[in-house]
Amino acid sequence: FTFSEYFTDWYTSKAWEAKLIEKLFDFRQYGALNLATNIVGILLPLIVIGLPWFRSTRNIAIVSALVIVAMWIKRYLIVIPTVETTLLPMQEVRPEYVSYTATWVEWSLVAGGFGLFGLMLLLITKFVPVVPMWGTAEASLQEEAIEDVKAEFNTSTI
Repeated sequence: FTFSEYFTDWYTSKAWEAKLIEKLFDFRQYGALNLATNIVGILLPLIVIGLPWFRSTRNIAIVSALVIVAMWIKRYLIVIPTVETTLLPMQEVRPEYVSYTATWVEWSLVAGGFGLFGLMLLLITKFVPVVPMWGTAEASLQEEAIEDVKAEFNTSTI
């Protein structure tokens, strides 16, 4: 579907869409990110899940983390090249409109978001048990004690 979208935009050959497709496939601009996103986000999961000798818990976890990174890069590629490729002709183009770079405020907001997520995860694991109680050694000892009491009760009542 990804390549179908690019192909239909290229085939209609409207000027703005052609500029956008050229930016997405030009390795001097966004071509490397676009290719890496498609390989890591589409091809790599198919290989790891499709071929049995690559299918392990470790490989699937690594690929899933890479897919999440590829998804974030794809979101970047959806927004930034589209904004950089102006649909309307602009008279006086300022240099900051030609190429986008994130400011320290934007990087701080991203870091703060990740930090807040980590804090919430730690707080949840503090108050909600992560390991189920039936899987702990203490719970299995309690179950054995209950079974012993039941067995003793059954033998004493007979």
